[in-house]
Amino acid sequence: MKSNNIETYNELVYEWIFYHKQFIKESTYSNYINIIDNHLNKDLGLFLIEDITNNTLQEYVLSKHNQKLSIKSIKDIMVVFKLSLRYGFKRDYIVSFDLSIKYPKVTSKNLIEILSSNEINKIVSFVMNSDDTRDLGILIALLTGMRIGEISALRYSDICFKSNTIYISRTLQRIYTKQEKTKVIETTPKTNSSIRAIPLSRELKEILKDQKYDSTDYVLSLSSTAVEPRLLRKRFDSLLSKTKIKHHKFHSLRHTFATKCIEAKIDYKTLSVLLGHSNIDTTLNLYVHPNISQKKKAINKLTASILR
Repeated sequence: MKSNNIETYNELVYEWIFYHKQFIKESTYSNYINIIDNHLNKDLGLFLIEDITNNTLQEYVLSKHNQKLSIKSIKDIMVVFKLSLRYGFKRDYIVSFDLSIKYPKVTSKNLIEILSSNEINKIVSFVMNSDDTRDLGILIALLTGMRIGEISALRYSDICFKSNTIYISRTLQRIYTKQEKTKVIETTPKTNSSIRAIPLSRELKEILKDQKYDSTDYVLSLSSTAVEPRLLRKRFDSLLSKTKIKHHKFHSLRHTFATKCIEAKIDYKTLSVLLGHSNIDTTLNLYVHPNISQKKKAINKLTASILR
């Protein structure tokens, strides 16, 4: 690479992000600046742009992998790097660049966490006997597949009891900021597909209607103050501890919902829409896999046909 006017990479990347900030959501900016501050600037900031080569970046990727960063995290870092580089090229700071990065192969795939029927029964029983409305978030996740941020942002004004529908158009998340370290914001979901309507079951409808609320109240707090995702995760962890269930991530509730839908023969397109996936392939890759009982049936059926 050859540069013009800007010499070091940190000059380039910070000029890009401060310019790019006006075109992106606050949460996206937070993710980008977090990557820049904690990775790119620390590791590559003092490099002269002209000294950054494909080999430099390939070694950087491998070093990050050796530091036990996930391949996804490394790719996220490189996305930000490429965006900053593209900006430099358009501004004539960089005359040319050629990137061809290879990522280490992932030898094992993380299995999604699914709750057992016994665990589901314990969780439902606990929530139904709880006086803490925050625990409703756990049941909502299990019965609708909503994401934790979507549940935290859910207000009674988002629920139509006449049409039995939950309308999802916002999410709550804690983001990184330089000045305040972190802060909680309420924003629109990441993709248009996440803005969706979910049917409200008769059972969940009765539970929600039974609460004393104003239309503008958040569902989990019955007030104008939201329960942020971090607190909802703590409630779930506390529930698991009290019911002597092994630790699961909150997201396992969403995984369980999706898996139960597959088992109930719900078509993949409908499930994809319910989950707010932007692409049906995401749904297929995550959830459409034969379980052990299905594999046994396949083997037994094949064996019977061969040995009959």
